[in-house]
Amino acid sequence: MFKLLRKEPLNRDVLTEVLAYLRSDVKALVEFIESLEKYVDKIGVEVDYQQMFKQLPPALAVILAILLAFSESARSLKYGFEQHVSNLKYIGAKIPRQDPFGNYVYPDSNIKEVLYNELSSLLEHLRTLEIRMERELYRMGYTTVKRVPLISVVDLITFHVSDWLGLDEKWVCAATYLAALEVSVNNVCSELGIKAGTFKDRLDKLVQHMSKYGIEVSRIEKDIVSRLYDYRNKVLHGGYIPTDEELGYIINVVPKFIQDVKECRRKRA
Repeated sequence: MFKLLRKEPLNRDVLTEVLAYLRSDVKALVEFIESLEKYVDKIGVEVDYQQMFKQLPPALAVILAILLAFSESARSLKYGFEQHVSNLKYIGAKIPRQDPFGNYVYPDSNIKEVLYNELSSLLEHLRTLEIRMERELYRMGYTTVKRVPLISVVDLITFHVSDWLGLDEKWVCAATYLAALEVSVNNVCSELGIKAGTFKDRLDKLVQHMSKYGIEVSRIEKDIVSRLYDYRNKVLHGGYIPTDEELGYIINVVPKFIQDVKECRRKRA
């Protein structure tokens, strides 16, 4: 889907068809969540899961654990997936719409922006579901290699440093985003041969370089990225926990800026 959004101009027929398939898949996911939720609620009244785990063969016990973890993790996310179904239907109807003269009502830039935001939100919900499943499986005694680092972070924050150092999930989120920002800027500057003494200087030179490839970073966005970096030492070395507003800036701006950096590398290749 993201590859389709990079095409100039958009192939609207193909995009509409692929979007319909995606909407159908998400709708099927919602229906599965609802069916599994009813089944789990029904047998939950009648069965002791821990006893069932002991009685079932190992392979079946794992399957049951996965189903239970999925059901528990997806409950609170069901509305979000339902909203994606509705949004994808609305976007799908916009793509082919034309005026009486045969011109598309919504330009490519509008379709790309709306669809990119929707797909990004959908992927974020799917990642959240995956992580919550891993946490549920971990709680039930089943763990996998893929998310062990994340489970370990949850364990650290929950049981070891929250009561003493006062660190919490907001601190973990801010520290991770800011570290990723620094690494991405440093790495791409190294690739491009950009040399500067401070992060702000590297950032200024990088933004100038990106503009050569048609990637414009607004002054406001650059200022926010630069300002967020100022929190780095406070967060990583002083245990500073950002305010909700600051965390909101971090979560919204850093991924977008890193995406711009990736696009610059792609165009340069």
